[in-house]
Amino acid sequence: DKARNLVEVEAASGRTVSGFLLDDGSLHEVSADGSTVIHFRGFPDSQPATGAPAPSDSELAKENAHLEQNDRDNAVRFLRRHPWDLISVYGRGWYAWNGRFYEYDGDGARAYQLAGVVAAKIHDEAAHIASKDRKLKARLQTGRHKFATQSGNHRGQGNMLLQVAAQRQFDVNDLDQHRLRFIARNGTITFLPDGEGGWRFDFAPRHDPADLSTRCVEAEFRPGAECPKWRAFLAQVQTDQERRLFLQRWAGLQLLGVMSHQSIVVHYGLGA
Repeated sequence: DKARNLVEVEAASGRTVSGFLLDDGSLHEVSADGSTVIHFRGFPDSQPATGAPAPSDSELAKENAHLEQNDRDNAVRFLRRHPWDLISVYGRGWYAWNGRFYEYDGDGARAYQLAGVVAAKIHDEAAHIASKDRKLKARLQTGRHKFATQSGNHRGQGNMLLQVAAQRQFDVNDLDQHRLRFIARNGTITFLPDGEGGWRFDFAPRHDPADLSTRCVEAEFRPGAECPKWRAFLAQVQTDQERRLFLQRWAGLQLLGVMSHQSIVVHYGLGA
């Protein structure tokens, strides 16, 4: 019963996402086959503008100098420096962006590493604290250095991350929701209907945090690749051309999350 407004937004990768924007701020993207709804909670309104250069350390220090010295504003410091490097998944914990997909950060090592960097950079803010009263300025700068040291303690980093988690909280069902998207080492492949009962695919030589992908194959997509080993294997195990084509289609389906076929294959024969 929530309001549904059809919108088009630009994701971090530059691709255009069409979907329904609900009152709770979530975006529901209808997948290419029309059967899957992708739920991006937090995307894309709170992500950095596409193509915007990352702010320099000096720019961040100047901007953050006006923040308060508490856990809440430490989360602001963290998200300004690492907007989508971490997400928190309910019931599982932290996932860290590795440039291609979100990788499970079981012991929180990556999360604390990033929090430690944020805490250390608070020292740089002291140089940007201004006051006409020289004594007050010196006292405020000393206080900022002291706060930076406290923020670098295990407790300070933990409190910072608790506040970050509240801003980057996802459900496990939000992950890997695009059933027709396949993540390769050198980019993203999206399968789409060709309008004639068949399929086509688009390849983007980039990876998008907005996909909330947690899986990636350690292989590169190469247009025009002949895959001779795969074809030789099919010819060895199946002499019938029609069945070889079926096995190839079936293997392709295993790469995706599509469950609409409701099929099961029983292999039989001397080599089964």
